[in-house]
Amino acid sequence: MKSAAATLGLMTLSVFCLLEWSVVSGCTQRDRLFRDITQGHLKSVEPDNAVLKVEVSITCARQDKKNEEMATHAWEQLTWSDKRLAWNSEEYNDIENIRLPSHLIWLPDIKLYNSIAPVDERDQTNVVVSSDGTVIWVPSVLYRTHCDYSGSGIHCQINLGSWTYDADTVKLELTGSGVNLENYQNSTCPLAVESATAVIQTKYYPCCKEPYSHIEINLQLKRPED
Repeated sequence: MKSAAATLGLMTLSVFCLLEWSVVSGCTQRDRLFRDITQGHLKSVEPDNAVLKVEVSITCARQDKKNEEMATHAWEQLTWSDKRLAWNSEEYNDIENIRLPSHLIWLPDIKLYNSIAPVDERDQTNVVVSSDGTVIWVPSVLYRTHCDYSGSGIHCQINLGSWTYDADTVKLELTGSGVNLENYQNSTCPLAVESATAVIQTKYYPCCKEPYSHIEINLQLKRPED
């Protein structure tokens, strides 16, 4: 009887926690916040007036001479606003931000346009969501591209953009210069970066009346012996 009573008590507490999400016996305001902002969120639908701010932090570039390929390791810092994920922090014990699995919310479908791999290698890390609806996602990525080799060094171009959204639906903006070399591993990477620039290019295609934008990153690299 004692065991049955204990089991019934745990079941009652679990039901109470699920229904009320109050700050008792393991139920926290963060639990309640997680439920409230993810429940019913349509991750296949983009937020209104989406502006995607992008900065690419290059960490290492490696050359595959045999296959004439370049493997560029980087972190993408992607920032946007999704008001559907906003909350009043006063209603949740002043919680100002929360970390969520990235697969639970809408994500921009950023692709490497000039990839020589069949799929992008992008790490599905957590996102950080702030109470005003700001979302920050910093996945690690591996870009595989062809580069131009000459006596003056190696020139690589990285073209990033939405695969399906036009520039009127998801607007691209650069954070700072758009490309960051502060985390480049100079002591261990076989190639040195001489320069890195980023610009937003907007084009119109015969299929569609809407403009489409992508970020063009140009890297000038050299071998230690050059």
